[in-house]
Amino acid sequence: MGKDYLNKIVKLANVSHPVERPTSNDWSKLETRMGISLPTDYKNVISIIGHGHFGVLELKNPVSSSKYSDFTYESEIEYYNDLKTTRKETGMSFYPNIPGYVLVGSTDYGRWLFCEANTVNTASYKICWMDMELYRPYILTMSICQFIHDMYYKLIMEKWAYEDRNIIWNNSDPFFESFPGGGSSIPS
Repeated sequence: MGKDYLNKIVKLANVSHPVERPTSNDWSKLETRMGISLPTDYKNVISIIGHGHFGVLELKNPVSSSKYSDFTYESEIEYYNDLKTTRKETGMSFYPNIPGYVLVGSTDYGRWLFCEANTVNTASYKICWMDMELYRPYILTMSICQFIHDMYYKLIMEKWAYEDRNIIWNNSDPFFESFPGGGSSIPS
């Protein structure tokens, strides 16, 4: 299932010259430092198409040149500290707690994407799409690639998904734009 969506995303992105592509060694260093395994499809999509934006959704990348989209243990600890009110309002657990959710992407419009912090199984996992202004989490059992695909094609039928799809991709926004890690949407 995940591989199918990975291939669909890569084809839709249509990147001819990817930038800031992490290697398996980059991911291994990050996972060792964090003590978790990240979802395979998430690592693969970034390793194949590199850094950029899906509309206004930017995924974190361990080799990003921007401090805002660079995926590090230290940045995750900063986010954990910043999520104090979110933890209280939602009752959710976030990395470095395991089980918990780790931040993997965000938009300029207060929507953050998390995936389960897992130590073993990275083929089956949950994601959380959260409206950070309203502390409203949407927990989904699907891969990150499926989430991006289904949001783009309006296959998630809930009202929040339709509204957020229009936030991510306005009518004129391309599916994906490849560029180095400047102009990031993830707050510091």
